[in-house]
Amino acid sequence: SPLNIFAKTHTYFDYRLKYSPDYKLLAIIYDTSGNESYQCTFFNCLNGKKAGFIPSMTSSYEWSTDNKSFIYVTTDSIDLRWNKIRVHEIGEKKEYDQILYVEPNVNCNVFVTKDESNTLLLINSESRTGTSQQFLLANKPYEKLKTIQGFTNNVTFSVQPYGNFVYVLTNYKADNFKILKT
Repeated sequence: SPLNIFAKTHTYFDYRLKYSPDYKLLAIIYDTSGNESYQCTFFNCLNGKKAGFIPSMTSSYEWSTDNKSFIYVTTDSIDLRWNKIRVHEIGEKKEYDQILYVEPNVNCNVFVTKDESNTLLLINSESRTGTSQQFLLANKPYEKLKTIQGFTNNVTFSVQPYGNFVYVLTNYKADNFKILKT
């Protein structure tokens, strides 16, 4: 495969693949240094041609369900903290990427995930002692984020929508965690 050929030219090679929801685009992220600094190359699956490139990102990323927007995390240039969520539209230059969120807490790193139903993009900020979470609809990556829970020291939680409910796993007033349903 082309990835095996490319990997042979490097002493270290880690990669991840993720198709757009309609399977027309493929994102291949890869790290050739071992320092978890990834590059991303996009391919059009219909014609095999390169469809774009992001030179620097982390391993946290998701496709929007609009099939043209790619949400990814970048690092702070000084302390390498994962602190920015960006949106890249396929076919546009990286310079036009919009910053969706910047984490102000220097003790937190940010991650982007989707819920199990693929309808929400979840923006997670985490430190060793606490978490916060925001969301937006996965098909509208340019809208304003909505807060699920702000950061509270010594409180961790994770949120998972399911059907008409949202389930929350938290240590709030629970030494061994509890599940809440709302």
